[in-house]
Amino acid sequence: ADAEESLESVQQRIFDLNHSIEYCKNEIIQLLNERASTKGKIQRYDTMLEQVQIRKAEVSSKVLALKRIKTAKTFRLKN
Repeated sequence: ADAEESLESVQQRIFDLNHSIEYCKNEIIQLLNERASTKGKIQRYDTMLEQVQIRKAEVSSKVLALKRIKTAKTFRLKN
């Protein structure tokens, strides 16, 4: 009877540990998926930021060109 109780206790402990391991594995998989999703979002936002910086440089260049044109026209009008 003692051996059977001990065996049942060990089997229950094994079952509980296996269940706990499975739960932890699922949690790890979920965290890895979230990490991959987060990395993907970061890459997307980095790309968007880079595009914004390029557009900003283009706009700045156009503004500078327009200022030069305005300055040249003002100079011509004065002379």
